[in-house]
Amino acid sequence: MKLLHLQYFKKVFETKNVTQAAKELFISQPALSRAIKHLENELGVPLFYHSGRNIEVIVGAVLALFWGIYRRSARLIVSMLL
Repeated sequence: MKLLHLQYFKKVFETKNVTQAAKELFISQPALSRAIKHLENELGVPLFYHSGRNIEVIVGAVLALFWGIYRRSARLIVSMLL
């Protein structure tokens, strides 16, 4: 899980629009969509559902995102201690 992908998720969450988020992040819309898809694949859950031109976050997906961050952090701390 890359920090950049988390920043992308945050921007899409804030704007509720992938095209607008991409503009604000100064990246192409396809690149942003691929990054979000990569994050979804890594977590094993979809993060957003489409509502017309806008998208909404899936509440359970946010929990999965935080769980993924927690697991990764815990593994990193354990590896540093061993």
